[in-house]
Amino acid sequence: MLYLLIVIFLLLGIISLKIRSISSLRKYYKKKLASLKERATNLEETVDAFRRQFRKIEEAVSETFFIYELAGKLSSLLDREKVVSTFEEELNFLSSIDEIVLSTRPKDSYLIFRLATQPPKFLNIKTNYPQIKENLKAIVKMVNLCLERISLYEKLHNLSIHDTLTNIYNRRYFSSRFDEEFERAKKYKLTFSLLMIDIDHFKKINDNYGHLVGDVVLKETVKLIKESIREVDFLARYGGEEFVVILPQTDRERALLVGERIRKSIASASIKAFDEVLNVTVSIGVANYPVNSVYPNLLTEVADKALYKAKQKGRNRVEYF
Repeated sequence: MLYLLIVIFLLLGIISLKIRSISSLRKYYKKKLASLKERATNLEETVDAFRRQFRKIEEAVSETFFIYELAGKLSSLLDREKVVSTFEEELNFLSSIDEIVLSTRPKDSYLIFRLATQPPKFLNIKTNYPQIKENLKAIVKMVNLCLERISLYEKLHNLSIHDTLTNIYNRRYFSSRFDEEFERAKKYKLTFSLLMIDIDHFKKINDNYGHLVGDVVLKETVKLIKESIREVDFLARYGGEEFVVILPQTDRERALLVGERIRKSIASASIKAFDEVLNVTVSIGVANYPVNSVYPNLLTEVADKALYKAKQKGRNRVEYF
């Protein structure tokens, strides 16, 4: 009996130890589970933070590529309106922009960017993305550089085709336009005429009154010629005191009348140059396509020979071959 009691007490002791051990294990694993849950929560927050950061990086990369692609599209354009319209169209693809308004005046409650157009235009934008403001500053700056490049190109182009003194076209540009007119007349079986105009005794004006007076005479002569021709006619300085006029769709008889009108206008004018008042005359040679020649080089030679003929016959005349 005593042995039985002893065995029972030993078993009870062992069971009690097991229970305490299991309780300790439960507490331990409960703590571990709580710790793991906390770490999982922290990990989720970290993942969310990484996702947010990734979205920001993705947006930044996307806008960087947008700027790069936009620069490529705008760099080849030489038309201001095309630059602005392309810019506006491309901005509509940005998801970070809610509304775009292009106007001649800035609008309230919008992000406002001024474009370097004449007259100036304003890009008014609504967006909930603060970062887009800085990006748009860079984009608008790039667009304005493109617009300024166009202005510079136009100025350089204008200088390359115009005579700096008289502000009419120069001989190089005349050659280009003359070839175009010749090909057009040839293709469509049209006629056109050429006038070679030379100021008589211009060297004497420079020798007697100086080159500044001579420059005024050149400018005033150009003004009088412009007043005597149509808007569709083309006037250029051929060299020195010599000018050339292309008269599209004009036969020889009509060209002679135009030449006579120019001659009379200049001969009857009194040109005031500083303290001097001068009367000048011009000699004019006329050539016509296809009457005089069907070759461009020969046509200018015919007009030049007709001008020489006018000089030989006493100047202040209009002549033709």
